[in-house]
Amino acid sequence: TFSMKMADIFGLLRMVHIVSFAAFFGMSIWVGLISGPVMFKNLARHTFGSLQSKLFPIYFRLSTLLLSVAMVTFYVDHPYSQWRGMIKWQAVFLVITFLLMLANQLYISGAIIDTRFKKLRFEKQEGAGAVPGSVDAEVDKRLSNNPEYAALKRRHGMLHGASVLAELVAIVTSFLYLCCLSTNLWTI
Repeated sequence: TFSMKMADIFGLLRMVHIVSFAAFFGMSIWVGLISGPVMFKNLARHTFGSLQSKLFPIYFRLSTLLLSVAMVTFYVDHPYSQWRGMIKWQAVFLVITFLLMLANQLYISGAIIDTRFKKLRFEKQEGAGAVPGSVDAEVDKRLSNNPEYAALKRRHGMLHGASVLAELVAIVTSFLYLCCLSTNLWTI
């Protein structure tokens, strides 16, 4: 019957919604809290920077794609006229998460990559960056006397801080979204 087919369609829609959001959430936890810090501590600085410059554009594009699918499926299942109570909070958390990841994709990550590579050129000239972690304090002090390097370092720090903050807030809003979503689960 027609109502049975609609139930099947909405069931499939909800499954697509949960899979897309779960894929985003799992990827965010892995990239933001596990792989990034582990790579920073264990890869040579320049290798880490080069790898991140390849991974992050893909990560942010995939994040916004998965969140777009989650938002479309959410909206089809919950039209704006139904946004009250918990449904409204779910929508708010989902939109905030999407906007933060989109800002990282479109604005912040490209600027970070650009400043990172400019900084790395200076560091390579000083022979820095072949070991994991931060630049040696002595080399950093020498480099910081160069106004161009100091400006790049400051800009990179601000951009990286904004990116990390956006990522962490997105993880929190994603978690809050999952908390709201879990209130609608009847069986597991």
